[in-house]
Formats: sequence, C-alpha cells, structure tokens
Amino acid sequence: MTNTKTAAIAATAAFYAAVLLFSPAPSSGQTAAPLENHIPQPRILRNVTSGHLVGWGSDYQEHVTTPLAGNDYVAISQGFGNGFAIRSDGSIVGWGDNNGGQTNVPAGNNYVAIAAGNGCGVALKSDGSIVGWGYNNFGQINVPAGNNYVAIAPGQSLSFALTLDGRIVAWGDNIGSWLNTTPTDSNYVAIAAGGWNGLALKSDGSIVGWGYNSSGQIDVPAGNNYVAIAAGFNYGIALKSDGSIVGWGNKDRGQIDVPVGNDFTAISGGSYAGLALSKYAAWISRISSKTRKPGKPAKIFGRGFVATTNQKFNRVYFSTGHWPDTITYQAKLKSASIGHLVIIIPPKCHSGVIYNVSAAVKGQTSNMVPFLVK
Repeated sequence: MTNTKTAAIAATAAFYAAVLLFSPAPSSGQTAAPLENHIPQPRILRNVTSGHLVGWGSDYQEHVTTPLAGNDYVAISQGFGNGFAIRSDGSIVGWGDNNGGQTNVPAGNNYVAIAAGNGCGVALKSDGSIVGWGYNNFGQINVPAGNNYVAIAPGQSLSFALTLDGRIVAWGDNIGSWLNTTPTDSNYVAIAAGGWNGLALKSDGSIVGWGYNSSGQIDVPAGNNYVAIAAGFNYGIALKSDGSIVGWGNKDRGQIDVPVGNDFTAISGGSYAGLALSKYAAWISRISSKTRKPGKPAKIFGRGFVATTNQKFNRVYFSTGHWPDTITYQAKLKSASIGHLVIIIPPKCHSGVIYNVSAAVKGQTSNMVPFLVK
C-alpha cells in the first residue's frame, strides 16, 4: 500500500473522532504517515467500507452480545449500557439501555459521526454542526453552536469536539477542574473522552492524554503509528496503522483484553467494554487441543459460527504452503455453536507443521490462526 493510501486512512481516522476508521488498514509493517493538514470537511458518507459489529468485555444491559445484525455499519460508538452505529445510508441506530432516552436516536440520514456518553449521545451532521440527546444533568448535551466541527467525543459528564483548524473544545461537568487541562494548541486530528479524561491523536500519529488518571487511563502508549483512538470509563484503546489494537488503563472487566489480529478497521470504547469493526463475518480467536495430533479433536473459539454440524454452513480448513502450491485439508466437524466449533484435526496433516486454520461460514471466510500440529 502506498504512503498516499496510508495518509488517507489516517485522515479518515482524524475526521471520525477517534472511534471511526472506514478505509481498510495499511498492510502490516507500514508506519503511519504524518497527519498534518489532514482534517477534512464534514461530508455525507459515500463509498465507505462497511462491516459487522464485534464486541468484548462486560455485558451490562446486553450491549455487547446484542449488537444489531447486518453488515452495513460504517461507524460505531459504545456507551454505558448502550451502543450506537451509523449505517451506510447515514442514519443512526441504537440498542441497549434507554433509561435516559439515549437510544431514542435522532431521525434523518445526514450524520457522519456518532459518539456515546453516559446516558447520552452526540452526533456530527454533514454540515459540520453537532446535535445531542439523552441525559443532560451536567450540560453534557448543551452542544456548542456553529458548523466548524469535524469530530465529537462525550465522556461521563463532559464532552469534547474537534474544530476544523485542529483545536479542542470542551463543555459539561468540570469536576476536579479537569476541563481546564484540555490542550490549547491546534495540532490535533482525533479526540476521545473517558470518564473525566480526554485523549487526542496528534498530527504526527502520537497520542496525548489529560484529566483524571485513577487507573493509568492517560498514561498513553509511546510511538507515532496510531490512526485512531477511543476511551472508556477508565481505559483507552488505539488502532495502529497495521490494523491491530492496543489497550491501556483499567482491565478489571476485560476492557483492554483486546482481540488479536490486524484486520480491524474501527474501534470504540464503552464504559467497560469495547467494539471493533472487522472485515470478517466470522472470527477465530484461539484453538485449543490436548494433543494437537492428526485425527484428534480440537476446539475452535471465536464468534459468528452457525450452530449446526451441517458443513454447508460451517467449514474449517487447515492450509500450509504458499500459493499456488498451497495444500489444504478440510476438518471434520463434531459439534457447533455460535461461540465455538469442535473439529477433528485432519488425519492427513503432518506432525511438526504449522497450518493456517480458517473457517468458512455461510460462504464467508474468517481470519486465519496459526496452529502447530504435533
């Protein structure tokens, strides 16, 4: 992938407020191109990469296990007990807890970014203006006027917005005077809000943090190969230019136990759970086997499988070698659920060989996971 393509990806991340990245991630081994002068005007979503929803962490109000079905989502955001997504037509959908009216999303299809706070939501329209809904006990949806905004990020009871010239605007609850520590320079291309803290992606691909730091949530990782950021209540996650995810801060509920792989194109942090967009309909997270021997059982953990042993719907392949000399064996399926498959390691597999294991679910291929046959 060219440096121009990498820069375009980084620019998209800047515009979509740290929780959005619509273009495919650069190939592994590339570093993020400088992001200077890459804060584009708000625009209507057209020809962006859509995908499925993936969730992990705490399952309060079922906001992880019940993301909506479909594969036309282009933007995501996770709140406390609820989630939001923008569809490819520019409309907003919501699910989960609705005790403050936070999933009563605004109508219309002119939205280009979405962000969830604690019991509230804010959205950026294609004309650069901001709308808010849900709880407003600390002024967190008293959004600033104007139409020069390119990104939004609500936290526990405060919010941030990014202006067209790369500056950060803050409003809402100023408990602890943490809003007063908001950066004042203008070299930012993406923002994210935690409980009472903020994160920002700089034009050089590095991350800065400010505000409350009870669990290391503003102790951001070093480096300048980041293209998107997201924050939860007391943790942060970032998407790297190779499509992988890193996390820091509190991990008591698995919120920074991020999925392995580099096929991710967008991230979002809820209070105690994260979401990511993956280009795969089915995902293999790990493979467990007591013997790892040919002809013996193995258990494949992941998501998106079909709960049937009919191999028209679930197929598992063990492949080795490089095209056009790839050797592939299909595994026998013993049992299946949406979260795992039990298979028989193909008897033709050779001991001491590392195979790439993948699944085909309803004709759509999953990621590949290396597996050593002993």
